[in-house]
Amino acid sequence: MLDLHAPLISTLEKGSIRITTNMGQEFFTVDGGVVEVLNNKIIVLAESVIE
Repeated sequence: MLDLHAPLISTLEKGSIRITTNMGQEFFTVDGGVVEVLNNKIIVLAESVIE
C-alpha cells in the first residue's frame, strides 16, 4: 500500500525484492541499485538481477 507514502530515493544493497500484483507475487534478487517512491509508484533501477 503506497497511499500517502512520503517521496523517497534510496540506494539498494544486494537482496530480495517482492513484487505483488493481481496475478500474485514474484521474487527477484538484485545486486544493488536505486529505488524511487513518488506519486504512489515505485521505480527500481537494479545493477543486475541474480537468478
